[in-house]
Amino acid sequence: MLPRADGQGDGAGADIGLWRALAADLGCASLLVPEDDDGAGASFREAATVAEELGRSVAPVPYLGSAVVATMALLSAGDHRTLPELARGDVTAALAVGFATAPGDPFPRTARLAGPRPGDGGGTARLRGEVRGVADALDADLLLVPADGVPHALYVVGTSAEGVRRTPVSSLDMTRPLCDVEFTDAEAQLIATGSDAEDAFQLALLAGAAALAAEQLGVAEKCLEMTVAYVKERHQFARPISAAKAGTVMVRTRKVSSRIPMPMMTPPWTTVPMLENNKPAIEAAKITPAAVITPPVELSVRMMP
Repeated sequence: MLPRADGQGDGAGADIGLWRALAADLGCASLLVPEDDDGAGASFREAATVAEELGRSVAPVPYLGSAVVATMALLSAGDHRTLPELARGDVTAALAVGFATAPGDPFPRTARLAGPRPGDGGGTARLRGEVRGVADALDADLLLVPADGVPHALYVVGTSAEGVRRTPVSSLDMTRPLCDVEFTDAEAQLIATGSDAEDAFQLALLAGAAALAAEQLGVAEKCLEMTVAYVKERHQFARPISAAKAGTVMVRTRKVSSRIPMPMMTPPWTTVPMLENNKPAIEAAKITPAAVITPPVELSVRMMP
């Protein structure tokens, strides 16, 4: 099991050293951040390309949660205070929703607005509640928390603040750690309310779904490459297994089928300067991960030792 980034406990965690190299040295964290906020001002094509390559390596880094999902939520909300820090890789952030939350799901109500404490300044709020199974939050510095209230709103909470507790959750995917997050009158800063908060929440989920599709395409391609290489060198009954008709047909068939979803994923990768004006293409991309990854992975499991 991967070690925790802070060296505590036995729970899975991100490779913070690798993430710092990707975020700061290579600038991967800054791709979707505008140049005015110290970012690269790149398009989603570049962001999806990075996601695909990270998928090929099954890299344990918070790219999806911080550089895509949280960044798009902040951009949509118009909050530019944190974006330069995210772009430089100085901090990481995560959207505090369950990992199974999908685009189109209702605004979460698991966290709620609590009463202020004496001495709280203007713009300071307090949150209570628990969010289960949050991805990329275990090692995050900031959490973007959708919370119930009048109206419902989106807040930013520092994970080191009093009243924030994170509990690691066992997951089959140790490269993307999950944790339960509990808020007990935790100090929070408002970043968007009402329809603005709803729009930021939905856009972040759409961007994350499309990036996840790109990431899983990378996984599928790597599985296919490994399987084909293994089939070429494996011998059975003194003959290369690739010479067997059944094996050759299976590999070729799976290779073709694994590429079928690519046209569905092309629009958001090649034509989208930003996501707001291309939601139909993102909607098409987010349905492809299972179709892309399942056949090559199943083939790898069956044919490789």
